[in-house]
Amino acid sequence: MFTTFTDLARLCRICMRHLRDRDTQCPDPRIIAILQKLLDIDILQQPQGFPTEICNLCHNAVVYFEELRQVARESSQKLIEWQPVDIAVDRVKEEPPYEGLGEKQEEDQQELQEEHEKRADGQQLDLSEKQEDREGDS
Repeated sequence: MFTTFTDLARLCRICMRHLRDRDTQCPDPRIIAILQKLLDIDILQQPQGFPTEICNLCHNAVVYFEELRQVARESSQKLIEWQPVDIAVDRVKEEPPYEGLGEKQEEDQQELQEEHEKRADGQQLDLSEKQEDREGDS
């Protein structure tokens, strides 16, 4: 693709488009700092022959993004300041987890089983009584 280091040096460091003489931006210290912080690109510490310039399109995009980032920060700060102090916030009550959950389930199942047995016994008693009544009536 590229045959010499001079070819590489004539590319935009961000998008790798070929730079034209009128299309280059030598990044100012502010842009250098933004590139380091946001894109992890250190223009000043590139290997020998690597691009150290960016095109106008990338320069403008970085500047606009930094402006957008600042606007977003300011908006967040304003929203925090405007938030009423005594605002009612719907929250779900947090309760500590039941440590013996397995034991609780077993207890519940045991209670259900006992209740079921009582009902079954009660139904048996009712049937026995009804049968006795019928036999006594005959």
